Amino acid sequence: MNSLKNATILAIDDEPQILSLLNKMLANQCKNLIVEHDANQALALMQNTQPDLLLLDIMMQKNCGYEICQQIKANQHTEHIPVIFLSSLALSDDKVKGFEVGGVDFITKPFDIAEVIARIKSCLKTHQKIPTTSQVELLKNAQFLEKYSFNKHELAILHLYIAGYKRSEIAEKTNLSENTVKWYLKQIFQKFHIASRAELIEKAREMGM
Repeated sequence: MNSLKNATILAIDDEPQILSLLNKMLANQCKNLIVEHDANQALALMQNTQPDLLLLDIMMQKNCGYEICQQIKANQHTEHIPVIFLSSLALSDDKVKGFEVGGVDFITKPFDIAEVIARIKSCLKTHQKIPTTSQVELLKNAQFLEKYSFNKHELAILHLYIAGYKRSEIAEKTNLSENTVKWYLKQIFQKFHIASRAELIEKAREMGM
């Protein structure tokens, strides 16, 4: 699945106007669009009808989007589903936390329609090409992360780098400079004693991640 027209997308947001806007934006763009204001109902739905991509609000009255994402990534039946956060939060720490809990992208409200569609297409294409299990298992293995002493920025950059993003894209998504991202990647590679993205993915597989 690597095209929007063949994708099933689930959007979770407790703001009716946002769900209405997403419906207008995407209903004719994808194979199936499911909008849900109740996160618990959406989680139950995902056990039987698994979307190709999830659009998830963070600040909801009954649920926290970060916690919902963690539940999705902790469930073997849903951990492979890529999550794009949609939020009015715009600070670097908010975005980094989104990547730490397993999100693959972070779009700030109010959002541009063309940008959202472009990012969804990019996510679907990237997710098809990159081995998801390696990403998810790498990030959720606490002993592994503790052994290498990753900080929150390294975790976010590691997640995005394994997911196939370029340094310039990682810099944009984390609100860091490209030189800073380059420096963090150098630290990550030194900790793993590797020199490339391919070696990083292979390293994760060798260690049973």
